[in-house]
Amino acid sequence: MKAVLVIAVILAASVSGGEIRQKRQAAVNRDDTEAMIEMIGGLFNGTIDYPKYDPNNLPEFTISCEDFGTGGFYADPGLECQVVLHCDKDTGISGYHVCPNMTVFDQFLFTCSWAPTVDCAGATSYYALNENLHQGPCIDIWGNQVPNCDPNQKK
Repeated sequence: MKAVLVIAVILAASVSGGEIRQKRQAAVNRDDTEAMIEMIGGLFNGTIDYPKYDPNNLPEFTISCEDFGTGGFYADPGLECQVVLHCDKDTGISGYHVCPNMTVFDQFLFTCSWAPTVDCAGATSYYALNENLHQGPCIDIWGNQVPNCDPNQKK
């Protein structure tokens, strides 16, 4: 299945080369295979723009750890969510990482994802999920109890 998706993305990228370059739009439904193929193909063939920040030459961040009461990971919408701020409130240490080209930080999933699948403008509405990172071993990042979880079980 993965091979089919990769081939489809490559084909989509090669046949739609004459389209006009467009700015990334609202998030594409990850369950819509055709839309995903079209959008990812657009990333590869240059018809869809995505952030391309150089980790060695970043503009000034638009957020800082002082803006948040909870440690965690925060997408910077001012840098198109390609830059993620890491805040550790216990140690006071902060840092950042830059998602690879064609990806941005999905604040809901806490991972870098294909740029068209992420609603960067809505990232701030998921900042509070960072509070759930510190809930314990049987609570997921959305605050739900994990079924059949034994906090004392060793892996």
